[in-house]
Amino acid sequence: MQETKADLGPNHAACFKYLHINSSGRAKHFQLELSITDPDTDPNPDPWARFRSNPITIISKPSKKTARTRTANNGILDHSQIALFNRINSQTVRTKYLTTEDGFLATSSGSWTPFTVDLLPPRPPNNPVPSSITYGSRIILRSGSIETAPLRVRKVEKRGCAADDNTVVSQMQKVALMKEDEDGKCWYLSAFGTGDRQPNATLAGMSRVTYQPVIKKHELVDGKMVDMEEVDDYLTWTIVGIGTFTFGQTGQWLICSCAHLPSSPNPILLL
Repeated sequence: MQETKADLGPNHAACFKYLHINSSGRAKHFQLELSITDPDTDPNPDPWARFRSNPITIISKPSKKTARTRTANNGILDHSQIALFNRINSQTVRTKYLTTEDGFLATSSGSWTPFTVDLLPPRPPNNPVPSSITYGSRIILRSGSIETAPLRVRKVEKRGCAADDNTVVSQMQKVALMKEDEDGKCWYLSAFGTGDRQPNATLAGMSRVTYQPVIKKHELVDGKMVDMEEVDDYLTWTIVGIGTFTFGQTGQWLICSCAHLPSSPNPILLL
């Protein structure tokens, strides 16, 4: 991994958006090392603090042939932490991350929020083994005091939702998240957003998310006409599990947050 630098902003936070891992070799894990310096005192300062993360697993999108055999290590589990992003036409410059703002779900082109995914119904307290999230599962996404309505995880195939087959949802898979009203009407969580921004929004490209109604269509599959639910790019989310590492007191969900930099001997740091 190449070295990259970021400055602390007004809220003492820094975000590294373009970390890249060399895909060559057969390494299954890597570690992040964060060095904190004060360039105001020296143009080439020595770090006054270093932090190293726990080993981070390198994941890749499983092929359809191997997805079933890799779910034990690559699946999304109940009560695990995940991140979600939407990417139009596979273009990285058109990526939106699911985040939160002022108590609402939002999308941002510059920052993401970790969410805890909870399976419904909740597992019994006497069952410590977490269940896998499967296609067709009903879940709730939580971040702090924010939680979504119950959402059903749908498998996305060829711009449409396939029938729920109860297979395990793997890392880097595209999913659609469907909300079902009491009257039976269904809606998909949409990254298109309303474009509305709150006065204190600090991140570029941020807007609140919306729900779009499900659109039914008829498709010819294997010589038979079947009912499908149309899913445009902005209704699909790529799901990935995440890991967090905290040093010092509990901080904000940012790459690093140092409340009293540089005077504090024990900064708040979260990787």
